[in-house]
Amino acid sequence: MINSKATTLSEYIQYLKSSGMIKSSEQFDAMLEINGIDEDGNYTSTQ
Repeated sequence: MINSKATTLSEYIQYLKSSGMIKSSEQFDAMLEINGIDEDGNYTSTQ
């Protein structure tokens, strides 16, 4: 995370996607959704 200069989870997820560190965006986005996070790294759970 230090190399990304991201200060939020959303910024870090965007960094991972833009840097090519994510091999499968579809699988990564599905994993985020399971954890209550949208593809931009914003929390979606209201619980």
